[in-house]
Amino acid sequence: MKNTFGLATVVTSLGALTLAACTIITAPRPQTPPPATAAPPAATPAPTQPAATTQPAGPGRIITLPGRNPGTVPPATTTTVKPMTGSNMFGAQAGSPTALKGMVYWIPADTKTLPDLDKLSPVTSLFSEVLNAPARDFKEGFPGVDANKVEFFAIRYTGQFVVAAAGDYAFRIVAKDGAKVFVDNALAVDNDGLHGPQSKTATVKLTAGTHALRVDYFQGPKFQAALQLFVTGPDGKEKPWMPAF
Repeated sequence: MKNTFGLATVVTSLGALTLAACTIITAPRPQTPPPATAAPPAATPAPTQPAATTQPAGPGRIITLPGRNPGTVPPATTTTVKPMTGSNMFGAQAGSPTALKGMVYWIPADTKTLPDLDKLSPVTSLFSEVLNAPARDFKEGFPGVDANKVEFFAIRYTGQFVVAAAGDYAFRIVAKDGAKVFVDNALAVDNDGLHGPQSKTATVKLTAGTHALRVDYFQGPKFQAALQLFVTGPDGKEKPWMPAF
């Protein structure tokens, strides 16, 4: 009987130990729910909100303004760049998917060469299927934006064109005042400065396929203006620039 009681005592002691062990194991568990790291996730939304406020003011919003279909332009973009309501000799308020997109900038009245347009904010946009505006007096301004703006402005046209056959292509630009032609982000023709209608030509070796085109242009003192771009391909025939050759 003594031994049996002793065994019971041992069993009871083991039960107490087991219970004590359970108490020891469950004691740390309350410490896992209140992890201090649960609060930081709530703080993570804070960094995302500043990002949302900087995006509408970013230059990328201006540059990617989709003017080909004004109905799809988000309201935030229209407050930055006012759309034209009509056309002028440099383009129209809308164009086809292959049209050159032009961003328009006001420039200082003492401008004598093309300014750094990357440092300026555009005031409106326009589209042009070709660059073929012969020399004439420019008096219509920018309808819906500033109809009296007929001098000291700049336009940056960007787009693409497709070349069917590899070879030498001569780019000729007629401008009043200054203009520069970039093909695949490299300067091809430099016709910068204050001058009357003036023609400059340069030859670029192109592979077959799609290429990027950029034309920077500025108009100095009123009234006469001109901007024409021609291309002569391997066939030797000069044509107005077009999206495909």
